[in-house]
Formats: sequence, C-alpha cells, structure tokens
Amino acid sequence: MSTDFPTSLDTLTNPVATDNTVTVSHAGQHADSNDAIESLETKVGIDSSADTTSIDYKLKNPASINPGHKHSFLAGISDVNITTPTDQQGLLYDITTGKWINHDTTVADASTTVKGVTKMSVAPASATEPIAVGTNDGRVPTQDENDALVGTSGTPSTSNKFVTNDDVTSAKTANKIARRDANGDVLVATTPTSDDAATSKSYVGSVLPLVTWKCGTTTKNAADADTTQTIAHGLGRTPRYIRITGVCAVGGSLTPTTTMSVYNGTTQSSQSFYPINTTPTYITDNTFTLNTANDTSTYTRGVITFDATNISIAWTKANSATGIYQLLWEAF
Repeated sequence: MSTDFPTSLDTLTNPVATDNTVTVSHAGQHADSNDAIESLETKVGIDSSADTTSIDYKLKNPASINPGHKHSFLAGISDVNITTPTDQQGLLYDITTGKWINHDTTVADASTTVKGVTKMSVAPASATEPIAVGTNDGRVPTQDENDALVGTSGTPSTSNKFVTNDDVTSAKTANKIARRDANGDVLVATTPTSDDAATSKSYVGSVLPLVTWKCGTTTKNAADADTTQTIAHGLGRTPRYIRITGVCAVGGSLTPTTTMSVYNGTTQSSQSFYPINTTPTYITDNTFTLNTANDTSTYTRGVITFDATNISIAWTKANSATGIYQLLWEAF
C-alpha cells in the first residue's frame, strides 16, 4: 500500500509466522516501509533543501519566515499580544492581562510637559538631552520676529543693544531717549555746552512742545437769546490753548469794536475795545464781551470751554444788544 504520511499517520500490519501468505505479506511489508521512509525523508528534507514544506527548509533557509530561520514576533513570545498594529503605535504593559499590548492610537503623553514620542524639527545639539518645544509656545519667536531681531544695521550684541523702557524718559536726563510726557510734549535730553556754541549747534531748550494749530471763522448774532455755540476745532485731541477774536461795527459807525479772548483750560482772559460817543473805551475781564451799543450795559458775553472735539461758548445777553460779530478762532 502507499503511505498516508505526512497527511496522516500510517497503520502498518506486522507479518506473523502462521500467515499462509507470508511471501506476499513480506513483500507488501517492505513496500509499505519503503513508502513511509521515503515520505519521512521528504518531510525532513535533504541538507539545504529547496522544498519549502521540508523541515530542513523551514529551520535553516533564510527565506522561511514562520517557522524557520526567521520567526514572527508573536510566535515566540508569550507575554506580548499585538493586534492590528499601525504606524507610530507604541507598546504598553497591561497589568490586567500580564501582557505587552499595542496602544490603540499613539504613545501616551506623560503630561503636558513630558511627551512619549516627539519629532524634533532639527537635530538637537546633545543627542542625549533633546528638548521638544511646542510650535504654539509664546517663548518661541516667529520667523518675522527672528527677522526683526537682525535689525536694520548690525547684529544685536553687547555693543549693539535693544532699546528698552529703561532707555527712555520724559524727564531731562543725559544719555536717555526723549519721549512725550503726559501732555504730549517732548523733552530734549541734552543741554548746550561751550563746544556746542563753538560749532554753532542750537537747542530749543528743555521742553519742545509738538504744536498742532487749527483755525477758522464763524459769526455770532449779538441779538440771539442765551445759547451755547459750538465750533468743531478738528485738532483730534483736547486743545491746550484757545484764542478768539471778534470784530463788529457799533451803532452803524465805521469804527469797529474789537474783542479778543484767550482760554488755556483754566483761566479765560479778554480785552475789548469800542468807541462810546467817539471816546475809546477798553474793557478787561474774564469773559468774551461783545459790545454793540454806545454804552457798557448793552452786550453779549461768552464763557469759553473746550474738549477733544469742540470749542464751546456759553453766551448770555444783556439789554437789547444787536449786530453780527465776525469771529476768528484759533486752537492750539
């Protein structure tokens, strides 16, 4: 009979002395044995066997993976249980099962400051002491900030330092950069010396105001009832100083009456001139007085205030003042 090995084990019949067909049985016995021996040799394989099903090939050939010269990882390790691994997964020890398992996503973070697997943007200076920094860390300068650090002339160094708040002052101080004070003025941080005079250098002094000036014209009807007149000055900030000049003819005379009033945010001072019966008359007070008659009791007076937008004049009328005053205003 032919052999069933290695698919299954053979069941061989041993001959006995009383067998009447001993000649036939003896020959069959040898044939069965030969078949089994040949099958065993095929299964074991010759040296350096190329038969991929032979034991020699599986144990010795480098191309044999499992089992053989190379073994799959799980085939020989009992305390590891890896299932469907993916890129960048790490191993974690599971104390419940007593096995190393692959993490279901990626290597776990120890904390917000200690990371499991970190990609370095560049190779660290010390391979044993790399430091990973998040790209959203505010302490890491952006490319624009790095470019700005180069400056417009020279590289920052101990001899080419950055300007900090300690380098500027609103007080007159040598070797300091002047800045505007609370009033918007700029202080000059140096004073003239004899050498400056010899080289014709000039200085403004200790305080150099940055003056912005606006002006315009408007009118005021002296006959109007008490009211507040507003004039948009356009400075874009609260003025430091206001001056208003008013001109009008009195009683049909060709001799004009003139009034000038100034206000610095604290004090208002005014000077008026007009003729009474051809006699020059002057009035000095703290209001903007518009006289439009030949007596001092007929007038319209204004109190000046201002803010960041407007000049305001609160007018009050006495008796039957009349006439149109031409106003020239100036804001500094």
